[in-house]
Amino acid sequence: MSEQLAPTQDERVLAGLAHGSILLGLFTSGVGGIIAALVIWATQKEKSAYAAAQALQSMVYQAVTFVIM
Repeated sequence: MSEQLAPTQDERVLAGLAHGSILLGLFTSGVGGIIAALVIWATQKEKSAYAAAQALQSMVYQAVTFVIM
């Protein structure tokens, strides 16, 4: 059985920034938040599965909300 490790403090901060980028989207017509989450995902996808997954989740949420609005 594989042992799951808890995310590090840095990973949690990056995940929080990715989700916090939703607020940036409020001031940039939605695009700024998507770009911020995309940058976090692109820089972390090889380094941290946790941070990358959280950034991707934030990016998809923002993209769907952008399309619906």
